Amino acid sequence: MGHNFKIAWNLTRVGHYFQEQAIKAREAGRATTDGSLAERCYAFADKLGRAMTEVGIDQLRGGCFDAVERNPQNEMPVDFTWLNTKDFWQQEQAILAYLILYGQSRDSLFLDMARETEAFWNLFFLDREHRGMYFRVSENGIPIVDPGYAAPDGIEIGRAHV
Repeated sequence: MGHNFKIAWNLTRVGHYFQEQAIKAREAGRATTDGSLAERCYAFADKLGRAMTEVGIDQLRGGCFDAVERNPQNEMPVDFTWLNTKDFWQQEQAILAYLILYGQSRDSLFLDMARETEAFWNLFFLDREHRGMYFRVSENGIPIVDPGYAAPDGIEIGRAHV
């Protein structure tokens, strides 16, 4: 999910580039297709952001899932590739994508989703006891700290300290 959110915000950035090129060309009296390219980038970023909201965000508990199947094999709208876990970086990509999409479109859906994803992050990924953050949580926000992921110096990768 995080990669798809990253594509959405990067497409918006590319759209901004093309939009700026179109403005410069227009000011110079040149014809260009950059404005059309910008609109295509914005439209695809919007479509991707909405699709990720529908299948990548936990509609019940909040937060962004790690990975879901593109073509679910079950009767449900979402089928998990591995587990129904949520990783910190997926949340970060979703938050950034929603804020950038909102900045471009001013669609309140994206601002609302940014706020919901931020709330999930703040509630469940911060390890206040150790002044750090959790790498992965369950669908309900319970930290998953796997000692099998121990780093060479003994620090658990399930928990990142800041």
